[in-house]
Amino acid sequence: MTYEQKDLGVQGREASRQGKSNQARGWLQKVVGKVTGNRERQAKGAVQETVGKLQTQGGEVAQNVDQSLKQGQRDAQ
Repeated sequence: MTYEQKDLGVQGREASRQGKSNQARGWLQKVVGKVTGNRERQAKGAVQETVGKLQTQGGEVAQNVDQSLKQGQRDAQ
């Protein structure tokens, strides 16, 4: 099954999981950069952490939209 064929809730859960993973990896990279004094690594980690947060939030929005759509369909019947 391709990504386009999955319903919005499944896509949202996957995006949230990937976002949390990116967030954790970014945080770790940021900490390593801070400890080693590597500002470039620290900055890249901060960016990855922020992207992960946004990705997680986007996934949560997709899940909420999916739930609302499904509830609307049930209410219409």
